[in-house]
Amino acid sequence: MTATGAASYSKPILTNSGTVMQNPELQNLQRKIEKLLSVHETLREQNRAMRAAEAEWQAERAKLMQQNEIARRKVNEMITRLQTLERNSG
Repeated sequence: MTATGAASYSKPILTNSGTVMQNPELQNLQRKIEKLLSVHETLREQNRAMRAAEAEWQAERAKLMQQNEIARRKVNEMITRLQTLERNSG
């Protein structure tokens, strides 16, 4: 393996007739394509993980917003009760 994690060997490049191409430029191009495919796969996996994480925090956000609304209603109800008690005792 090389420092980039790619294998140091390459698959032979075949022509339509099945013969192996020995052109170093084509072999270099093949290595670059393999590297791009590797990077592409890594990015796809990262994207999938990020989308899953986003779905989780979106669900958590919705839950927290609902809890916040419930707490707000309870506080408003307590304020109303306190105001009623204050009027009735005064």
